[in-house]
Amino acid sequence: SPGGVAVLLGFDHMFISPVFLACGVGLAASLAACTYTRQIPMVKVARRWRYITSSARFASLDASSRMQAPEAHGRARSIAKELATRGYRVFFDAASAGDEAK
Repeated sequence: SPGGVAVLLGFDHMFISPVFLACGVGLAASLAACTYTRQIPMVKVARRWRYITSSARFASLDASSRMQAPEAHGRARSIAKELATRGYRVFFDAASAGDEAK
């Protein structure tokens, strides 16, 4: 009968059924493995980053480290691309930069 199959699969007590518990253990193991292999190495790299926090420090940069915008009203995407070609790591969010997504 259909009711017997539901009881056999543990659907009468869903949250303590072996199938549900196995899925929960599998999800937890997957999350732990992903955190260990992806997130922890990125945290180690991010700890070394140093950001300029004062305008005086920014003004003291060498003139050779400054760049000209590709056009008078340079678009954020082209500036980010220019910085990336010079070896900088660029974190670019088109929505916050006012650049329409293409």
